[in-house]
Amino acid sequence: MYKVLFVTSECWPLVKTGGLADVSSSLPLALQAQGLDVVTLLPAYRGVKSGFKKLKKLGSINSDYCAETIELFEGIVEISGQKIWLVDAPSLYRVKADLTLIRQKRNGATTAIVLRCFVA
Repeated sequence: MYKVLFVTSECWPLVKTGGLADVSSSLPLALQAQGLDVVTLLPAYRGVKSGFKKLKKLGSINSDYCAETIELFEGIVEISGQKIWLVDAPSLYRVKADLTLIRQKRNGATTAIVLRCFVA
């Protein structure tokens, strides 16, 4: 069985700014349906971890590029069954200015949509 690591900056229903989130949700699931073992790697932006009922800590590392320990978590998107790995490094995702979120209901799931965001 092939193993695929799908790396993306957004994935529906966790974080969505455009069409990439839709592709990052549907393509890994389509590959999985073809028999591939697929994991989606996503930054653990503020609020993303709360989109999971259960997260399992897979490990942590220290880096010269980050002020804190970087942690890796695994969770399953309840609505789709998609396996997600979250890279939790808060100092890399700090927001300088406007961060406006709206909530949207889609297929029974609440989606956070970033309208404007300036990242440090």
